[in-house]
Amino acid sequence: MAQKRKSARKPTVDPELKRQLADATDDANVQAVFTLRTPVGQKYLCPADTSNVVEKLIHEGSTASRSSPQRVKVFANAQSFAVSGRPALVRSLLEHSEIASAMANVQREGMAVRPVKPKGRTKQRRTGLRGRQARGTKVSP
Repeated sequence: MAQKRKSARKPTVDPELKRQLADATDDANVQAVFTLRTPVGQKYLCPADTSNVVEKLIHEGSTASRSSPQRVKVFANAQSFAVSGRPALVRSLLEHSEIASAMANVQREGMAVRPVKPKGRTKQRRTGLRGRQARGTKVSP
């Protein structure tokens, strides 16, 4: 079931993960979250199938990279898993056709979305019945 890619589409890889893999030394630790590709003809993988596919991918990736993962967490209902391990392991997992996408589990500090200050009025006027009556405006039945 877990086979290396031949003519299948490449997974979508987060630019931050690409940067981390490029900058990492061989003995460094890289954390990544992978999403599995849904097989043709199915809407989704059941949790048991997800766990089985992840187990096979981890075994094959570990064998190919000669490196075992430091930590693996399977999100069976979300059809994804997280791995912490050597860069060679993460790269070998990216070579499998079952992987749909991958992203870095650790993002840069500057990635937070900053709050935006509102422009113009900060409060909206109430336009309900009470608001009209309070202003003395005639209310038609």
